[in-house]
Amino acid sequence: MKILIVGQGISALTCAKLLLLNGWQVQIMSTSSYSKPTLVLNPMTYNLLQNIWSIDLTAISYQFSRRKVLWAEDLITHDNGGYTIEGDTLQKYLMQNLHSFHHKDISTQKHQGKLDFNHLLKTRANKNFWFINASGREKKTSNNTHTTNSYGNRLIVSFNVKLRKESETCWTETTKNAWFFLAPSTKKTGVLQIMLPKPNSNFKELIEETIFIKDQIESYYITAKFKAFPQISFPLYGKNWSSLGEAAMCFDPLCGDGTGYAIKEALLTTAIISSIAKGIPFEDCLNHYKYRLCKTFIVHIQNSLEYYMKAFTSSIWQLEIQSMKKIIHHPEYHKAINYNFNYTLVGNQDLKQIEISKNTPLTKKKNDKL
Repeated sequence: MKILIVGQGISALTCAKLLLLNGWQVQIMSTSSYSKPTLVLNPMTYNLLQNIWSIDLTAISYQFSRRKVLWAEDLITHDNGGYTIEGDTLQKYLMQNLHSFHHKDISTQKHQGKLDFNHLLKTRANKNFWFINASGREKKTSNNTHTTNSYGNRLIVSFNVKLRKESETCWTETTKNAWFFLAPSTKKTGVLQIMLPKPNSNFKELIEETIFIKDQIESYYITAKFKAFPQISFPLYGKNWSSLGEAAMCFDPLCGDGTGYAIKEALLTTAIISSIAKGIPFEDCLNHYKYRLCKTFIVHIQNSLEYYMKAFTSSIWQLEIQSMKKIIHHPEYHKAINYNFNYTLVGNQDLKQIEISKNTPLTKKKNDKL
């Protein structure tokens, strides 16, 4: 079976890598070229990425040693640190890896404009083919059957900053109007992101409202604005296709590990495709995939709500909070919460046999405890 992946973000490229390791032929089709944001990875995600790709990211990343969080009135210091990596640099690095080590089994193609999703499936209906839509939040594919469920309207404004002094600290801070995230990308530069419930161009005033972050910044310039509210799309799969990454669901940056979620989705997608090929029933595999994603998304919304309700009381932020609370009315909510997972993701150390396996009474009892 051949795999066509539309998209070239972290989830798409990592899924391609895993599928290639598991013996599939992969075609990557990119639909747009846009600047990728700077990524901030926790140590677990950083190491997972290195292990999957068998690469050393030291040369293209910057390590910071601590995190300081002022959320509402609570100031917390974490000594676990993390890493910053330019998104464009990482994408090029991973793409080079694919072509260097898997040139016989991978091909790439650029496509201008939106892909006609239904036409693509129809023309390949009789072929041994699987389509993965990893085209991002804006979904660079045309598909009338998709419904996107959004929970808010908030946005991120991103800046490159010059720091007043050398720093190995990543900062998160709330004010009454916004929350801020500042991570060093070198000893003297960093990336600043401001989460806003609605557009606001008075950035100087917003930054001056902070207690700690304003003292870290010497100068700044805006680099991007992008949507940052959580959303999930249905259906998540169909006959010979599945969605992946932000084409499937988008997390609030508050989670702090969007890249980690993307990598785990890529692992699960690879396991599902391999398991279908080995004869596990199609619906069993894809329902497992669907409800794993749904349950993860619901827990993410619930966790985000706790933080937003603690930090923000203004009417505009209350609209964001009420929007997230609406998730309990989604028809998939109770199904996901109560779904009985009969399979477990398994694989060997070299990631060449990733699949899902039927739970035994022992593993089911263990999973129930988790």
